[in-house]
Amino acid sequence: MAEGFQMMKRLFDAGAVHLAGNELAKQLFEEDHNPSYVAHEYLNRYWRPLFFADVARDFAGAKLEYVGAARAIDMFDKFFVTPTQAEIIGAVADPVVAETLRDYCRVRTFRADIHVKGLRRLSPREQEAGLASVPLALSGDTAEFPYRFGAPEGLVTLPEEIFKPIIEALAEQGPMTLGELLRQPGWPGQPPKSMAEAVGVLLATRRVAAAAPITDAAMVARCRRINSRAAQRIPELATRFGVPVAVPAVRNAGYMAPVDLIAVALLNNLPNLDDAGLVQALADLADPGELETAGGGQAAANPTERLAAMVADRRRIWRHLGLID
Repeated sequence: MAEGFQMMKRLFDAGAVHLAGNELAKQLFEEDHNPSYVAHEYLNRYWRPLFFADVARDFAGAKLEYVGAARAIDMFDKFFVTPTQAEIIGAVADPVVAETLRDYCRVRTFRADIHVKGLRRLSPREQEAGLASVPLALSGDTAEFPYRFGAPEGLVTLPEEIFKPIIEALAEQGPMTLGELLRQPGWPGQPPKSMAEAVGVLLATRRVAAAAPITDAAMVARCRRINSRAAQRIPELATRFGVPVAVPAVRNAGYMAPVDLIAVALLNNLPNLDDAGLVQALADLADPGELETAGGGQAAANPTERLAAMVADRRRIWRHLGLID
């Protein structure tokens, strides 16, 4: 197995035509998956690629109907197919056929779809109104918000004239709905053409999440105990996305940089700690490599100053998320 994997890796590096343009091969080789992972995922009796139409047919036998993509960003063709391709797909009334055609136009190795029993569809107006009423919470600081982020087919760019005022308002005011934000007097940004698209792309950044009011004190206490324990186990819990944390405002797990989790744990143990004291404590406790990029994606000439800026910006966000008081 290992020898075969290395042979394929050499062919991939040499530009073999059926490997160099293969997104799955690129992920397997460039992300350094080991042969055991490849065997577990793909070399077993149950792994068999299927067309979307085949999956939909099998689910239909259980009276399950296709609703849409599980990943919000996948619902918007404008980011992944050309206008001509979108026009061809849009002219097809059958959603199963349309999805099958869409797969011919996209480069992706894994579909994540939702099928339900007893589907009840909303009108476009009902959908827009519903999404405009979903509370959203910001989970990172404004300076690091990705107005350009990676998607399976390339980069997605968010117009700052639309999205920057939304991000700044969520950072300042805490979880709010888009409807509430856009109704504020003197709203400085351009309104999005589609609430569905605005909510979808914000969720796709992984820096914004659907939120809920924080009313359960016992749940908050449990989340903070989990996070306190996680802060003691950062080396074994850390992933490429960060360290998993329990976030009361989103009723779910999220990811934070290790330095953020250490800060949250410190503030819960020492609630009267001011910003200067927190910066000093983080400088003493956090990994030096973390401090080099704290509060931004580039190394700072003075990591302590960058750390102070991060604390000043993120403390309010940690509070909005229910991670600290």
